[in-house]
Amino acid sequence: MHKSFSPTLLSIITSAFLLGCVSLGNEFQEPETPKHHVNINRGGKLFQENCSHCHGVGGEGAGEGSYDFGTIPPSLKNFVKQNTVIEIKRQIRDGSIRGMPAHADMITGNEAADIAAYLKHILQ
Repeated sequence: MHKSFSPTLLSIITSAFLLGCVSLGNEFQEPETPKHHVNINRGGKLFQENCSHCHGVGGEGAGEGSYDFGTIPPSLKNFVKQNTVIEIKRQIRDGSIRGMPAHADMITGNEAADIAAYLKHILQ
């Protein structure tokens, strides 16, 4: 004999499922493409090409181009330790009030996630 769910039980199960999906959706909006897996090697290459001029080859903050701005960027070590990959990615893309320019026009969300993962890897 085939048992069926009551409409009330089915409604509760559906609501719980949808509620779970909504809460997960807010937590996992990053990175840009749904199936992007961060690539630390690619992040390192992108960091050297786009960031080391100011932040230094190892993120120490004394890159040759840092003197062009009148202020030397600090070492990234503390920032990287205190922030998540998503927060680092946001700062790369959106910049900061402390002088870091936004790079959203040059670096995609996935690329920024790769750079952030690379920084976490070398500076932790």
